[in-house]
Amino acid sequence: QNCGADYICFCDQDDVWNPNKIELTLREMKRTEERMHKKAPVAVFTDACVVDSNLCVLQPSFHASGNLDTKKTDLNHLLMENKLIGCTTMINRPLIDHLKVLPDNARFHDWWVGLIAASFGTISYVSTATIQYRQHENNEVGNMSFGEYMMNRLKSLNKQRQSIRDTIAQAKEFQMIFGTQLPKNKADVLEHFVKLEDAGFLKKRVLVLKYRFLKTGLVRNLGLLIIM
Repeated sequence: QNCGADYICFCDQDDVWNPNKIELTLREMKRTEERMHKKAPVAVFTDACVVDSNLCVLQPSFHASGNLDTKKTDLNHLLMENKLIGCTTMINRPLIDHLKVLPDNARFHDWWVGLIAASFGTISYVSTATIQYRQHENNEVGNMSFGEYMMNRLKSLNKQRQSIRDTIAQAKEFQMIFGTQLPKNKADVLEHFVKLEDAGFLKKRVLVLKYRFLKTGLVRNLGLLIIM
């Protein structure tokens, strides 16, 4: 709130930015803003090269290694699964102006700004890796291959059910803060997502499929339908 800049980039202190990171991201930001009206919130995120603590490459593409579909950043999909990497993300002034209330239930800051952009403006993706995304034992959130993701899910079903509950709690707070400001079509999507909390077994799955509250790929979505 105290920053007067037109654009903000998030930064993790242990990552390494490529020399052209800001240039590539800002170019995409300007291109996206030209397509939108001037007051539209925009978030631009990029791919990342995953490295170890010594900057040796582990995975050349964060999104490819995690099998994440970066094209599905509409509100329906984003309510259930985040695609943005915070340390690659740039947001513009209209989006910054939506950050007057700090949420208690936001799961991650990049997810929260993604929800704002998907609700009031748009999200754009640059497939070029603009940072070396350092992974080590102290990472709060990090890269996980698709295979590791699946093994982790199978070992901790109760944890995954709690994760879904946390995701719904995030949506409920988003609705509480922005519900009256949302376009009707987005408000309806959010309302139906929040209904997942109290819906019965069959109704939950009907809502997920009808409104495309889905993750990336068949395996993830089968898992979602089983455990929720």
